[in-house]
Amino acid sequence: MKKQHILALFLAAALLSGCGGPGGEPEETPEAGVIVVGGGTSGEENAPAEEPAAEPEFDFAQLEGWDFIFSSGAGGWFTELHIHAGGSFDGRFQDSEMGDITEEHPSGVLITSDFEGHFTQPEQVNDYTFSFRIADISYPQGDRQEIIAGTLYEYTPSAYGLDGAEELLLYLPGAPVAELPEMYLNWVRSAYGLYEEEITELPGYGLYNVQEENGFSSYREDAIEPAPTEAAFDPALALELVIDEAAAEAVPFEEQLAQAATQADMNEAGQALYQVWDGALNRFWQTLKEHLPREEMETLTREQLDWIREKEAAVQAETGALEGGSLAGLAGSTVATEYTKDRLNELLDYFQSR
Repeated sequence: MKKQHILALFLAAALLSGCGGPGGEPEETPEAGVIVVGGGTSGEENAPAEEPAAEPEFDFAQLEGWDFIFSSGAGGWFTELHIHAGGSFDGRFQDSEMGDITEEHPSGVLITSDFEGHFTQPEQVNDYTFSFRIADISYPQGDRQEIIAGTLYEYTPSAYGLDGAEELLLYLPGAPVAELPEMYLNWVRSAYGLYEEEITELPGYGLYNVQEENGFSSYREDAIEPAPTEAAFDPALALELVIDEAAAEAVPFEEQLAQAATQADMNEAGQALYQVWDGALNRFWQTLKEHLPREEMETLTREQLDWIREKEAAVQAETGALEGGSLAGLAGSTVATEYTKDRLNELLDYFQSR
């Protein structure tokens, strides 16, 4: 009996010595907010580590089918990002200077890059945030120029929104808006309609470049058709609401412009007015992408690019005529505002006549 008791103690000691240590996870110093399983020195502290680890709450595979967008609005530059299982990613950055024309490229300049790479393994920060970095990124088109159909294409090794990132934070849908960085919210308010006080949780995934303070919104590529029990999407009604909200939001800036005592104040108010209407257009454009059939959205996008060229050319002509004087800022934002308001009304007429 004594021999059996000694053997049992020996086996128990052997089992305890196999927990943790070099045979387990690498012994690294954890970053703030990262949950580390294992470790400890006493048998009682190590006992819970013998239980199977909980299933991870997030995996990059969950982001398949989501589009991440970093943009100034429907009328400007954008970076589109797709993230895949395993942490690979690809996307495109695009900007334009359609007012920059010469005899060689009479249709202006398109600044663009395709990119691809991999992210590191995500680490949990809190219930709704995960942290990771860019492991590698490449630009297959390189750094070069070419003219296609009268447009100068400038390929650049850059992915605005990801450039300069040392840490990226991913916010899960449902993340409390009040706890997210203000600089992140400034980029995504229009896309997510966060001007509405009743929206207290993030409607989709969010991606934040901490160092550069750049924020991506997201939407489901296949979230187009409403369920049969839901009311059909009425783009004309949705656009009327967007226009009414923008008109109300613009009132204080219109008053500020009317009462401005200096040119600097007028320039500031004029720029704020443009941001209101540009944000309205961006908000509506995001809604269209979520509801319209792909074919119709592609047609509208081509028309939108034509409109962007026309708007930028008009702004360039107005500011160029003033040769960069103190009035140029207000003149440019005024033209851009009027073009944007007209575009919203053109879209409203289109959807009302469908």
